[in-house]
Amino acid sequence: PLEEVQRLLWGLNNAVLLQTSAGDMSVLMSSTARPISPENETDPFSAQVLLHRSDAKWLMNLNAKSYLYSVHVSNKFLIMPTLAATLYMLLMRFLNRDYATVFNMAESVVSDTDLTPEERQIFSQLAWLRRDTDPNAHACRLKISLATSASRTQMPCPWNVGKELEAYVGQRHSVLCSCRLTLEEEHLLLNQAVKSRACTGPLMANRLRALELLLSGGGGRLDVQYLEAPNVREFNSIVDESCFSKGIEIQNVLDQASFVTYKPPENMLGSATLQFINSVVDKGLALGAAAGTVGFLLCYELLTGSRDLKILTSDSVHTLGAVLTRMLPMKDMMRKNFLGSCLRALSSCGPEPGSGEWWYDMPDYYSMMLALTEESRHDQGQFMKFLGKVTDKFAIAEAQNKFLKILCEKMQANRQLIEMPGVLPVTTPPAAVAIQPRQCLGPITRLLEAAVVPRSRDQSASKLHLLPVH
Repeated sequence: PLEEVQRLLWGLNNAVLLQTSAGDMSVLMSSTARPISPENETDPFSAQVLLHRSDAKWLMNLNAKSYLYSVHVSNKFLIMPTLAATLYMLLMRFLNRDYATVFNMAESVVSDTDLTPEERQIFSQLAWLRRDTDPNAHACRLKISLATSASRTQMPCPWNVGKELEAYVGQRHSVLCSCRLTLEEEHLLLNQAVKSRACTGPLMANRLRALELLLSGGGGRLDVQYLEAPNVREFNSIVDESCFSKGIEIQNVLDQASFVTYKPPENMLGSATLQFINSVVDKGLALGAAAGTVGFLLCYELLTGSRDLKILTSDSVHTLGAVLTRMLPMKDMMRKNFLGSCLRALSSCGPEPGSGEWWYDMPDYYSMMLALTEESRHDQGQFMKFLGKVTDKFAIAEAQNKFLKILCEKMQANRQLIEMPGVLPVTTPPAAVAIQPRQCLGPITRLLEAAVVPRSRDQSASKLHLLPVH
């Protein structure tokens, strides 16, 4: 059917389909165009191919201006006439991200003699494909490396086999079954890479040992190696109950915080919220809110629901407040203090303030500040009012003092209702795992992630004995 032949032409923009009077079909593809894959930052997995038709050096090395591929009578594949034609087709298929075809073709691009200038320039074009980070691309590059390993002098692969192996092992669960290496192939590459120190680290050592146990046929115990845990101080590694302490010196709290510089944002929804969060992160957060930054007060308003900042209508402002709380400087949050303790207590609640909850009637900072500022101004004498801006500073300071006192009273009054987050337990991974014997893996339908794939290298035989390979 014509549809099957059209599949063979997919991505070959410099090819035409020919047919004789007897019905035999062929694909004629120009070799004068040097295929390259342009960088595309917006679509890193693009299959776009550019054909450079005026490369003088490329044209000078050509022995033939075109390649003629016969279509097999089954219409399932093309017959490769020469090594140069095979390499060019492999390159085109790889650029078009036809990974299954590339993987199957890899074993047919081997030469035990020196490459001609034409063949060498096509093979060197594979260097453009190092940017392709698709898991199947790593598998194809490893397959080509394995196929050409005996001809490394004539066909040096333009990529780092060790890095390709690390990427393949780490993303093996995402590789197509048609692009997976057999256990024997993977073991051969890994063994060589580990011995030459091209691959290091616990992941590679664990995988190599697992393959050795599987290939031995008897299974056994795998002593697992792990990366050294980073020395990171976790947010929940301390329990700070300073907000419940009696006799808190409000002046000491005010000395740690600069409430005067804080300007509350308007309620936002959608892209405006994203822009605001980006600006907050870019400027940085500080518990005491230094000039130009935000800290305690913004987190407090989000955690108590008095400020409505959402990207989607279904978002939780409490969750946003908890996230920003964990972005405050560790030097402030990892030492016990009243402001940090209040945020920790409020973060442990949620997800949203609601009627009947203890934090529902927490003081609204902004509205209270306005009311207390007006009250403070009203209580002052005529002389202080005459001072204008100086009066405002005194009034704001008095309002802040009253706000913190009320906050202290609220936290202490609800102490029994607040469950502070405790220190998270340290997870201890298993020191060893059991590897089942290879013959006990069961039939194909019972396998999970390490699915077996039927594969045969001799596709010309009249009968095939397909064995499962992992």
